[in-house]
Amino acid sequence: MIFYHAKAQRDLQDYGIQIPLLSSRIEQVRAHLLQKFGAQCLHELSESAEALTQHDLALAHTAEYVKKLFQGGASLDQALLECYECVRADGGRTVRYDPALAKTPLSELFHDLLAEGYGTFKAVEYALQEKNWSFFLGGGMHHARPNGPGGFCLFHDIVVALARLKNNNFKNAWVVDVDAHMGDGTACFSKLLPWIKSFSIHMSNGWPLGVPDQDGARPHIVPSTLDVPVAYQESRQYLTLLKQGLEKFEREQPRPDVVVVVLGADPFEGDVLQSTRHLKLTAAEMLARDQFLFNFFLDRKIPVAYVMGGGYGPLIAPIYEQFLDWALLKAR
Repeated sequence: MIFYHAKAQRDLQDYGIQIPLLSSRIEQVRAHLLQKFGAQCLHELSESAEALTQHDLALAHTAEYVKKLFQGGASLDQALLECYECVRADGGRTVRYDPALAKTPLSELFHDLLAEGYGTFKAVEYALQEKNWSFFLGGGMHHARPNGPGGFCLFHDIVVALARLKNNNFKNAWVVDVDAHMGDGTACFSKLLPWIKSFSIHMSNGWPLGVPDQDGARPHIVPSTLDVPVAYQESRQYLTLLKQGLEKFEREQPRPDVVVVVLGADPFEGDVLQSTRHLKLTAAEMLARDQFLFNFFLDRKIPVAYVMGGGYGPLIAPIYEQFLDWALLKAR
């Protein structure tokens, strides 16, 4: 089942944030699926559907950080600007933010993100309940840390979803991250919550940035349960490295009751974000990656929920379309 939330699609430029995270990566995929497979392939959550709550976020994040978000006003705006790297260490604005270009208040972005996080929760819930696979057109905020935002991620929707479902549904979960950037936030959570095991295959250069956060910590040096860094010159060996890494991860970790895959499209050579330039996979290599992951968990009968993660610029939608076309036809 593929989940879609009407509030999960947005152009960040509408909020004055100059980052090429475009609504088209979701809306084009939705339109493509409706045309090719019909409405029965999509579970559409309405704009009035439930969103994540303050209690939900507190299941994963510190009370102080959650309070900062929900009290709104300048506190929330500051967190959002930090999240999207729109403020410098001295408090000044970066070139990524121009409020004069905003069409929508920043506070509305928070409400949209809470709705998007609910979409992640529903996809994970479905995978667990139905012992099947699901895909959410959105989600994957894998850089958020327990005490703050990071890397365009305000809160960690995956950990929130897993924590909300933990008590009565499962014992162990994996987060398998194939985004171009290391899942540094997930790595932090997997140290705090030992029932979450984190696997991240990512470019070895360019991220995480070597800049301490406000506490003087460097969260990126906290390793995932298993990291597989890939150098630019190793791009053609990516699938082999993924296969070897995931098989090693499987040997060393307990079998999960559910897996969440951060299916970032930003390793694709057509991604325009500057910080993804150290890993450039072709469309064919991206499809091979996604097919391998799908078959890996299908063969083991492990429920899996896919979230989108990163993908920037106008060329991203076809990367998801090619995988979902294949997966939906395979499921028939």
